[in-house]
Amino acid sequence: MRIVHWCSAIAAVIWLVALAVGASGVFGVSSRDIPGYPNVEQIRYYLFYPGAVLMIVLGAWFFAANRPMRGFFAVGVALGSLVLFPFYFFYFTGGV
Repeated sequence: MRIVHWCSAIAAVIWLVALAVGASGVFGVSSRDIPGYPNVEQIRYYLFYPGAVLMIVLGAWFFAANRPMRGFFAVGVALGSLVLFPFYFFYFTGGV
């Protein structure tokens, strides 16, 4: 496999796990019928943000898979999402 596929696959798996964990948390809280939880901001943070980044990574991967000249773009997006992933957790969630 080319480096494009490795970087994109790693980034996609990491963001897919973040999306699965977020969905589990949101649906777990909503099943307990706690008033005010989950609110719109929590749903946006735990579902929309990882889902949007996952779609960007998958789109760049698909875009670069058939066009070898655009592989640099896909590697950039994949590496950028891998580099920014720790900041997603530590900056926005306080390291939790």
